[in-house]
Amino acid sequence: MDEHNAATSAAIAVKVQLARLGMNQADLARKLGVLPGTVSRALAGSPLDERSKTWPAMLEELGLEIVIRPKAAADQQQAS
Repeated sequence: MDEHNAATSAAIAVKVQLARLGMNQADLARKLGVLPGTVSRALAGSPLDERSKTWPAMLEELGLEIVIRPKAAADQQQAS
Protein backbone atom coordinates (compact mmCIF):
# COMPACT_ATOMS: atom_id res chain seq x y z
CA MET A 1 0.00 0.00 0.00
CA ASP A 2 1.51 3.31 -1.02
CA GLU A 3 1.31 6.43 1.13
CA HIS A 4 -1.65 7.84 -0.81
CA ASN A 5 -3.68 4.67 -0.23
CA ALA A 6 -2.65 4.61 3.43
CA ALA A 7 -3.76 8.21 3.84
CA THR A 8 -7.09 7.50 2.13
CA SER A 9 -7.68 4.43 4.31
CA ALA A 10 -6.83 6.37 7.47
CA ALA A 11 -9.18 9.21 6.50
CA ILE A 12 -11.97 6.72 5.84
CA ALA A 13 -11.37 5.10 9.23
CA VAL A 14 -11.64 8.50 10.93
CA LYS A 15 -14.86 9.32 9.08
CA VAL A 16 -16.36 5.93 9.99
CA GLN A 17 -15.45 6.44 13.64
CA LEU A 18 -16.94 9.94 13.58
CA ALA A 19 -20.20 8.48 12.26
CA ARG A 20 -20.16 5.76 14.94
CA LEU A 21 -19.79 8.44 17.59
CA GLY A 22 -22.48 10.65 16.02
CA MET A 23 -19.94 13.37 15.30
CA ASN A 24 -18.86 15.31 12.24
CA GLN A 25 -15.59 17.01 11.36
CA ALA A 26 -16.73 20.32 12.87
CA ASP A 27 -17.49 18.55 16.17
CA LEU A 28 -14.05 16.97 16.16
CA ALA A 29 -12.44 20.34 15.40
CA ARG A 30 -14.24 21.92 18.39
CA LYS A 31 -13.04 19.12 20.68
CA LEU A 32 -9.48 19.60 19.45
CA GLY A 33 -9.64 23.39 19.68
CA VAL A 34 -8.83 23.88 16.00
CA LEU A 35 -10.67 25.25 13.01
CA PRO A 36 -12.75 22.84 10.91
CA GLY A 37 -10.45 23.52 7.96
CA THR A 38 -7.54 22.16 9.99
CA VAL A 39 -9.30 18.81 10.38
CA SER A 40 -10.29 18.83 6.72
CA ARG A 41 -6.73 19.52 5.59
CA ALA A 42 -5.37 16.82 7.89
CA LEU A 43 -7.78 14.28 6.45
CA ALA A 44 -6.65 15.23 2.95
CA GLY A 45 -3.03 14.66 3.94
CA SER A 46 -1.08 11.75 5.32
CA PRO A 47 -1.22 10.49 8.90
CA LEU A 48 2.43 9.58 8.40
CA ASP A 49 3.47 13.22 7.90
CA GLU A 50 5.68 13.84 10.90
CA ARG A 51 4.89 17.57 10.74
CA SER A 52 1.20 16.95 11.40
CA LYS A 53 0.08 17.70 14.93
CA THR A 54 -3.57 17.22 14.00
CA TRP A 55 -3.46 13.53 13.08
CA PRO A 56 -2.17 12.30 16.46
CA ALA A 57 -4.73 14.48 18.27
CA MET A 58 -7.58 13.22 16.07
CA LEU A 59 -6.61 9.59 16.57
CA GLU A 60 -6.35 10.05 20.33
CA GLU A 61 -9.71 11.82 20.55
CA LEU A 62 -11.42 9.10 18.51
CA GLY A 63 -9.73 6.15 20.22
CA LEU A 64 -7.98 5.02 17.03
CA GLU A 65 -4.43 3.91 16.33
CA ILE A 66 -2.33 3.23 13.27
CA VAL A 67 -0.92 -0.28 13.06
CA ILE A 68 1.84 -1.24 10.68
CA ARG A 69 2.33 -4.92 9.89
CA PRO A 70 3.98 -7.02 7.20
CA LYS A 71 2.16 -7.34 3.92
CA ALA A 72 0.27 -10.59 3.36
CA ALA A 73 2.61 -11.56 0.51
CA ALA A 74 5.63 -11.20 2.81
CA ASP A 75 3.91 -13.42 5.39
CA GLN A 76 3.33 -16.10 2.77
CA GLN A 77 6.94 -16.00 1.58
CA GLN A 78 8.26 -16.36 5.13
CA ALA A 79 5.98 -19.35 5.77
CA SER A 80 7.45 -21.21 2.75
